[in-house]
Amino acid sequence: ETDMPKPGPFPQTSQTAAISDTPRGRRTRSAGADPVAAFQGTRAVAVRAHGSGRRVAAAVLGETRIRLVAVSRTLDAALLARWAAAAVAALEGHRAEIDRINVFPVADRDTGTNMLLTMRAAAAACGRDDALVTAAETLARGALLGARGNSGVILSQVLRGIAEAISEATAAAEGPYAGAVLTDALDRGARLAEKAVTRPQEGTVLTVLAAAANGAAAARSDRLDAVAVAAVAAARTALRATPDQLPALGRAGVVDAGGFGLVVVLDA
Repeated sequence: ETDMPKPGPFPQTSQTAAISDTPRGRRTRSAGADPVAAFQGTRAVAVRAHGSGRRVAAAVLGETRIRLVAVSRTLDAALLARWAAAAVAALEGHRAEIDRINVFPVADRDTGTNMLLTMRAAAAACGRDDALVTAAETLARGALLGARGNSGVILSQVLRGIAEAISEATAAAEGPYAGAVLTDALDRGARLAEKAVTRPQEGTVLTVLAAAANGAAAARSDRLDAVAVAAVAAARTALRATPDQLPALGRAGVVDAGGFGLVVVLDA
């Protein structure tokens, strides 16, 4: 066992991974409908496993929808800090369910715990009064230092992608920071996460992250809210398909735990 980044009720258990010999498909960029119009007034938190008759985690059932909260069209340090805090709260609410459906590659039931601990460490390091580039860098550094398990490492690469995209936009004086930066951030995060895994496998969190990056690009928008909604919608669709892509998930009747955790984080 290892020490947790901060006191909490969850034990640190063994690490999880998303590995196999099958490479993931290449991400593509294609035009699509306006995601804000398509999801006007709603945003989805829960998802349903693809296929009929499958047993899935209770929190994943039901296509639960709640009203779309107001999303800023541009990004600043305060918004980044609020999102990080919201992601921690969302993972706290779903940790037990994510742990319970963690069956691949080993049923060690720790994916939700590891992602929560990683995101907590990131949020604790992020200051809303900092400049945006500083806030993004400290968020990514906190996640890397506090990463738990492979799922935590993959999550830290998503935050690293955000930091890199903001840093490059700052260097190029491309403000305000909006949809194009989030699109770049998700693309970078997906590529960084894939490099962090020895043998990427279809049907894992990497597949869901790649879909989020594709969805963001397909939105073809510089509105932060439009890109965010498109990314979450694409991630949810990819998550529903994971039982068909990974036999272990199909046999257990669950979606990928890491992918579910990622959707929770992105939807925060």
